[in-house]
Amino acid sequence: MDHDLFVLETTNNSTAASSYFTGFELSSFIATICVSFVSELVSIFVNP
Repeated sequence: MDHDLFVLETTNNSTAASSYFTGFELSSFIATICVSFVSELVSIFVNP
């Protein structure tokens, strides 16, 4: 196997993993905001 190709593949894999992890953190952050927003709405409707 070519050494440069191996390094390139490893770099691509780590970059993909880090971008996936960042996307996961971002989506969980957005999900947390949505849940708190919905619970605020529900509390407004339940307790007018």
